[in-house]
Amino acid sequence: MRIGAELHDLPFDALSPPVRHIRCQHIRIQIFRLQSVVAQRCPSEELPKMKAEYENEADRTAALIEIWREVLSPQDLDENSDLFEAGGTSMQILEIVGRVSEVMDVDVRLRQIFEHTTPKSLSVFLGASLKSQR
Repeated sequence: MRIGAELHDLPFDALSPPVRHIRCQHIRIQIFRLQSVVAQRCPSEELPKMKAEYENEADRTAALIEIWREVLSPQDLDENSDLFEAGGTSMQILEIVGRVSEVMDVDVRLRQIFEHTTPKSLSVFLGASLKSQR
């Protein structure tokens, strides 16, 4: 039996905050490894143009904060609220991908949400992608 294997059997809410942080870090490492494998096999594609009203970073960030709040529920989320630290699940991440696509008319890949876990970092990424297309 692995050390700490019993942590995976406990519900996330039953863990103390320091243990939750360690578990989130462990999940991020696993996701990063998986993304590396996927990135090697799947060529990156350019993002389509987003709606003009979201070309400004502040507007993009505000829209992403609202999406985070709608999907994750806590209203005290801000531009630096981490998706995983806010208790985001895989289903909620898929919902965020769908909402970003619907609201901003931009195709965001699941791996991009995992790489940019705050509204601010995703907004900066989308802005950089937008600039590189021009």
